[in-house]
Amino acid sequence: MLNLKLNLCVFLFNKISMNKKFTIITLALVLAFSLAFSFISSKSVYQPRTSTLNTIDGAFKYINMLRANQVTGKVTDEQVAEVMSEIKTQNQNKLKADWPLQWDFTGPDNRGGRTRCLVIDKDDPKILYTGGVSGAVFKSTNGGTTWSPLTSQDDNFGVVSMAQTSDGAVYYGTGEGSFVSTRGEEEGTPGFNGSGIYKSTDGETFSLVNGTQGLGYISRLTAHPTQNAIFAGTQAGLRYSDDGGSTWNILRSGSCTDIQFNKNGTAIAYIGSSFYRSTDPTNSSSWQLIQGIGSNRRGSVAWSESDPNYCYLLTVGTISSDLVPAGANSAGFNGLYRSTDEGVGFAEEVNEASRFFAPMSNLGTNTQGVYDQAIAVHPRDKDRVFIGGVGFAEWTDAEGPKMVGNNFDSPTNPFGIHADKHFITFDNTGDVPIMYICTDGGIAKTTNDELNRYFAINTGLASTQFYGIAASRNGRVIGGTQDNNTVLITRESFPRKTARDVIGGDGFRCEASEYDPLIMFGENQYGGLRRSTTGGAEMSTIWDNRIRGAFASTSQANTYFNTPLELWEDPAVIEAIKGATTELTSDDYLGFDTIMKSRLFMGMNDGIYMCNNVLR
Repeated sequence: MLNLKLNLCVFLFNKISMNKKFTIITLALVLAFSLAFSFISSKSVYQPRTSTLNTIDGAFKYINMLRANQVTGKVTDEQVAEVMSEIKTQNQNKLKADWPLQWDFTGPDNRGGRTRCLVIDKDDPKILYTGGVSGAVFKSTNGGTTWSPLTSQDDNFGVVSMAQTSDGAVYYGTGEGSFVSTRGEEEGTPGFNGSGIYKSTDGETFSLVNGTQGLGYISRLTAHPTQNAIFAGTQAGLRYSDDGGSTWNILRSGSCTDIQFNKNGTAIAYIGSSFYRSTDPTNSSSWQLIQGIGSNRRGSVAWSESDPNYCYLLTVGTISSDLVPAGANSAGFNGLYRSTDEGVGFAEEVNEASRFFAPMSNLGTNTQGVYDQAIAVHPRDKDRVFIGGVGFAEWTDAEGPKMVGNNFDSPTNPFGIHADKHFITFDNTGDVPIMYICTDGGIAKTTNDELNRYFAINTGLASTQFYGIAASRNGRVIGGTQDNNTVLITRESFPRKTARDVIGGDGFRCEASEYDPLIMFGENQYGGLRRSTTGGAEMSTIWDNRIRGAFASTSQANTYFNTPLELWEDPAVIEAIKGATTELTSDDYLGFDTIMKSRLFMGMNDGIYMCNNVLR
């Protein structure tokens, strides 16, 4: 059937040129007919990275390569400020009226991207606020069933932290750099600078809190449980405001990435590489170092809601090198500590990752607990702790540590949560608590009493990050995303703008043929090239033995995280197709070989490769 459809398309291309009875409209109808036969299920199934090199480090290196100074390999605050100033100047340029560009949201509207924060409204648990690392604050009024953007037109990228104070004001902080540093100076600075803290008093409109622009990365915002005060863990130290953000007081210097309170107001913060405790958090001299915590690179805090005496600390750092390749073991799980006396003293409950318990890595690959790390205590069971990283885990006093769930999130898999968990929180107002988990694939929530079944709630949470896109002339869009696969938007679900996965892992460059919109190309990390001859419905490899001999390894084509890819088609033929508003005659005949002339170029480790007649 497929060959018949393709041959029919080629036949029609020739007939367009030779026969006055065939027109471009006829071709479009036949293509639409053939696409109907190509349609497959639109259910989203996330496929995690599997190759030994497929970790978040590749994304960081690539981002740094795009942004960094070509000489120094770094990004400075001064350079960022200069670029932002140029953008503002351009936005004010009256000449932009000469650019009549109108943009409409194309999708996807059925999946989320990298998400690090969530607020459950203190007065109505059906109202939720979250933000995308790539920008925008989103709001739900139905418990996450659907989401709407509140700040999609703002330039405040990197929404990573969020909190609500006792007066109902909602704050969010920007700047992701504290969590995306990689191992080694040569890998540069892939993090995006924060633009400050923003505040809303009506739950709809946000404005910049004056004086917060220079705080760097605002990694954590937390409200005081008994006072109308907000605390900010920033690159420029731990700070707080008790006047609605008008003034900010510094409590401790150093980069602070977490601060949490118990219900009595006792706080523990992670600053630098240490934990500090205070029973009078607004008093800078009250913060005391917690002793007995092992060496680490990042840590997080979780208090028990049911018993304020119980507190847990999570740390990541170097683990036994036999679990992962040498040099890739510096951010694995290396400690879970528990206090039963309100944080005065801690005992280590779990030492480090093992072959049976490794939430911060896929064993055999890499550890990335600096990038993805989350911990929370069951709101009604002080002896049950949830831990998020690449995977998802639990610790209980009775059973100890264990991995739970899996990374294959799908509407048909109740055990799946998207890989890379960043934040865990609870709605404890109902008969059964609801757990929300923020991940690289948006947000998941639990659906049962035991909190061990999960469901993605991403409708309208348009925060997916794209590395590349392509569009066919019949309206299909294919795009490669950060850790959310290569996706296809067919427009067949109107008015919804749903996407379905066509290649797993990280998705990158894409191409769509202008000769034949049934033919599309996509790739995943490190040169995993695929081609579709069915409008994206099915993708398969087109490598042959000559090319495989030049692969960087047996499992991947090269060592470029995002491999350059370019499709060339004869522009004369494209222009003839586009400009054929009237019937074509035999004088316009271009011939079968010319119509199908095409070349695909890829930048590989040892040079540029070209494939002739790649559409055939």
